[in-house]
Amino acid sequence: MSERLLERLLAPPPKLLFREAELSEARAYIERGEPFKVVGPPGVGKTTLARMALIGVDHAYVSCFQRRTPRMILPLLDGGRWNVLDDFSLAMWDERLFNAVKQMPRVVLVELPHRRSPLLEGNVIEMRPYSREQLEEILRERVVRLLLPADDDDIHAAAEEGARKGGNARVALLALHQLVLPRIKRQQLPL
Repeated sequence: MSERLLERLLAPPPKLLFREAELSEARAYIERGEPFKVVGPPGVGKTTLARMALIGVDHAYVSCFQRRTPRMILPLLDGGRWNVLDDFSLAMWDERLFNAVKQMPRVVLVELPHRRSPLLEGNVIEMRPYSREQLEEILRERVVRLLLPADDDDIHAAAEEGARKGGNARVALLALHQLVLPRIKRQQLPL
């Protein structure tokens, strides 16, 4: 039950709130066929933005969190379509990997600000942390859409936790999970 709820809470939303300008910028890069990078702290929607921008566009997705070495990453790159290299900051960079990425005509790098690669510095979308108010709206959308037994106090507390952790929506969603899970179990609500 807990895993199912967590999966639903953390699943990409139908609409990326408070990132309309960044999504528009990403789609413009894609329409022009220009590679770009999305940079920001954890939990601000970088991966979701990259994937939403490519909806309807043939692309490959590579998690550099799961595959960190060039030997694991390079065979997954596909020069014939867009490539999303998620968590590229976590990859073990070397000259082979950098050269392969430089030669990719259509690539999106998703990076953390404290470990940015020197690649694609001309086409950067900066993602800022969410404010507490924005986190509350994100949580409210999830509560309504998923029919969760949460009230304004729960939403405020979870948003506060996400704000304390650097405007991190993932942390706020995890806090909401911890608040509503006991009620769901107690009331035997369907997920």
